[in-house]
Amino acid sequence: MSQYLIQITDLAGGEAPDFVIMSPSDYAALNSTLIGTENVYVTPGKAYDMDSPIRSSFPNIFISGVPFFMDHWCPKGTIVFVNTSYTGLYLSEDAPFAFSGFYSAIPLMQIAQVGVMIVGYQMITTKPVANALVTGVTGGSF
Repeated sequence: MSQYLIQITDLAGGEAPDFVIMSPSDYAALNSTLIGTENVYVTPGKAYDMDSPIRSSFPNIFISGVPFFMDHWCPKGTIVFVNTSYTGLYLSEDAPFAFSGFYSAIPLMQIAQVGVMIVGYQMITTKPVANALVTGVTGGSF
């Protein structure tokens, strides 16, 4: 992963991604490769007993200062490197706060009115080279 980060940072002119998204399977495989080098530091004056839990594994993974997150909807074998510096969401002209109106919720056995607000966003990236999509990653845990 460090090699990917360095290559993407170099291609983006020296700007590293802000975060990385991977599938749970790929995240578990990456996590298991790091567990062997995990260290547990003993705090001076503090003893380990039955009331002192020892955390094993990593809830968050940071590689070269970049956080890696897992996302259930990310396909297995795909890793998304995101740089938010040049990315923004803009309100779409096609759906700027379109309102559906109120509808009765009596068919759901509720005395209420339900309204839907529709907002469309356009995502614009002015420097796409600062982001990366890596596919074909193998070795997922499940």
